[in-house]
Amino acid sequence: MQQELFRPAGDALALVDELPEWSLLSPVGHVVGYWRWRGAAPGSAARRAAAWGYRAGFGGHGEYGVLGARFEPHAYPYLRVSVAATLEAESHRAPGRFGHARVGLPLEYVGGVLAGAFQDPAMVGPGTLVFDHAAVHEIDSSWEVFRLLAIGVARLLALPPDGRIPVNLLPRFGGSEPPSPGAG
Repeated sequence: MQQELFRPAGDALALVDELPEWSLLSPVGHVVGYWRWRGAAPGSAARRAAAWGYRAGFGGHGEYGVLGARFEPHAYPYLRVSVAATLEAESHRAPGRFGHARVGLPLEYVGGVLAGAFQDPAMVGPGTLVFDHAAVHEIDSSWEVFRLLAIGVARLLALPPDGRIPVNLLPRFGGSEPPSPGAG
């Protein structure tokens, strides 16, 4: 399922149960993090894939990026998050509306992806979450953009299998934006 989202300052594309093939990474390695529940673990989301990309302008600066992941539930009380990393953005560009982005996920953004994935781990529940699709913009991508993209991907993965994407689900497009870790 694909859904386009529009707002005056930008647009976005959300994908559920599919990933954009053009954004598959050729990583130099993976950064892995774990979240372990003490006591009873929540239920897991269904096995699925999701991607979220947006570009938006905010008073002289922009935000731009694409991030996709696959989730596989398991019965153990932990969430394993693996983020594929590239040394830099690759030479080939994304097609269509994301044509100014280049495929890749430089190491400087991996921490943002992990922070977003672990912002609310109960959303997807126990399983393995692999972020291996991404595209970055040379100027308008940042650690914070990829944190918000990871939050959006986790929310898409947690949707019921037959549900439409609610208009108030995704950050920067009507959904809540939890503060960055350490912000106060």
